[in-house]
Amino acid sequence: MSDTNSTMSASTAKGCGCNKTAPKFPDQVTGMYVLARALQKVGIDTMYGLVGIPVTEVAYIAQGQGIRFVGFRHEQQAGMAAQTHGYLTGKPGVLLTVSSLGFLNGLTATANATVNCYPMIQISGSSVREPIDLDQGTYEGLDQLNMAKPLVKAAYRVNKAEDIPVGVVRAYRAAVSGRPGGVYLDITTPALGQVLDHDVAEALLQTPVDPCPDMIPSPESVNHDIGLLHYLGAACERAQLMVVGQNPLGHRHRVIWYAGGLHQLLQQILDTGIRGSLAEEKCGLLGGSEQRYSALH
Repeated sequence: MSDTNSTMSASTAKGCGCNKTAPKFPDQVTGMYVLARALQKVGIDTMYGLVGIPVTEVAYIAQGQGIRFVGFRHEQQAGMAAQTHGYLTGKPGVLLTVSSLGFLNGLTATANATVNCYPMIQISGSSVREPIDLDQGTYEGLDQLNMAKPLVKAAYRVNKAEDIPVGVVRAYRAAVSGRPGGVYLDITTPALGQVLDHDVAEALLQTPVDPCPDMIPSPESVNHDIGLLHYLGAACERAQLMVVGQNPLGHRHRVIWYAGGLHQLLQQILDTGIRGSLAEEKCGLLGGSEQRYSALH
């Protein structure tokens, strides 16, 4: 009986990968090292989150690579900090969470970032895919990718360490390009724990070129808008244009701000003779030197 139990135990350990040897650092590293280095390569210098299995070592390794990790007691607050980071800097704020409940807590902020056009990336560890896809039941066996998809701008899953750099670059580009928003990056436990030779891992890493390409509007649209502004200026001696919160331009003014074009847009408005004022969530975006313009708080 003992021989049978020993055989069954060995078989079980082999099947779940529990008998894998630990990496021999520094000659070997894991997918968590690849993740931290990939984030560093795209220019991420700060992460927010609440660590736990399977992402605890990600935070440690990221700190070792010079990335500041800001820990919280709840993923929702960490996510709000990450989305605020994205709003203020124009670069994606990064949220790191555990699987299942931690993922769900953080998803609130990522969905909010998507609605409000804040660039943000939520990275969560997730369980082995096979038991989830076959509906066999497993520890924290939540299908996180499909839960996130309807609520975020983009969602990607990484199943092996070799694909982590590609996943990070795609998440970064999706978060900041076009209309900014929240992106979910699902990295499975096998990918995080996968052991690679250090030189192989480093060869996977590349500095992305132009991660956020310029979004240039068509000349016809620009000319139409400028013509409309001139028409309004000529039609009314003291015509006024006010942009308050989300209306009437919706998210468009925020995208222009990230693109660095808000000052130029407002100058065109002022050149038409229209008096302009802007109230953007209690955040004045221009100085007070312009006589015909006032930022309302």
